[in-house]
Amino acid sequence: MSCGVYYVRHSIVFDPGGCYENQFDRTNGRIGYGTSCCHHVQQCRNGSTRLQGERWSLVRSRGSGGQNGKGARWTREMAAAPSVSFKHSMTAPSDPDDPWVSVEITEQGSRREYQEWPLDKAVIAFDGERVWSEGWKRLNPPKFMVNMAYYFVNLPWVTQDPGVNLIELGEGTLPNDDKTYATVRMTFDAGVGDASEDYYLLFIDKETGLLKGTEYIVTYGAMLDLMGAPEDATFLGPLTKVFDDHVDVAGLTVPTTYKTYAPNGMVYGEHTVENISFTRKFDPAIVEMPAGAVIDESSNERKKKS
Repeated sequence: MSCGVYYVRHSIVFDPGGCYENQFDRTNGRIGYGTSCCHHVQQCRNGSTRLQGERWSLVRSRGSGGQNGKGARWTREMAAAPSVSFKHSMTAPSDPDDPWVSVEITEQGSRREYQEWPLDKAVIAFDGERVWSEGWKRLNPPKFMVNMAYYFVNLPWVTQDPGVNLIELGEGTLPNDDKTYATVRMTFDAGVGDASEDYYLLFIDKETGLLKGTEYIVTYGAMLDLMGAPEDATFLGPLTKVFDDHVDVAGLTVPTTYKTYAPNGMVYGEHTVENISFTRKFDPAIVEMPAGAVIDESSNERKKKS
């Protein structure tokens, strides 16, 4: 069973009769802000993991734990959803006449995914083992495109994935925003995904609990080659996504508009997310590779230049 997440600040030595302050409670996509008495935290302390370098712990709630039990309840509902589906559009200000538009459905758990690109008359799919495509003419490798929009739309819940580490809670600001946010650094165990060297710095609004943005890098070797990165470069970025608008869908808070900023602060992409659903049944037949489809053989290893 999936668990809710809590960030609990240890300002004093653990005292069963006292209280901790500044609790961040990840419930329905928000990371709440408040206080938590220690007897409640003690109930949840099994499996807690200290965040390295800071006086914080990541506490996973069990059973009905959490703020009125919502932390575990909402996470169970997200995990139990058969799929996540939406329409995602990205327009680059540098090329407004060439929008990237996909209609996607992703199976929870397996992350099998089917993307239809209506303007490109193309399809990208992940069948659980292979990434294949039909009609894909853009330069980005299909492997890089799979689960990408899903990841950012569902980032609060992705923190629950096996092999995810949350460390170094601090503070930071976002592009064109002087407000100070709580920050959590998200890293991955070796071998998790195609690019386990990636990191995400999560920016959490202390007042509303919303995930307001994330700074991240791209380490996928094929993308570094595509972008002409120097041979000794190990990543692109950092890029920053700032979530501007949100909507509640079946009680889960998800972003509907966001921007991607380049390292120089310029807007790299403007995104919209529509037709979000957590209830559609995922049909495995849609990701079965048809004759003539192309398997993406790109990899995280960079090509050596002759």
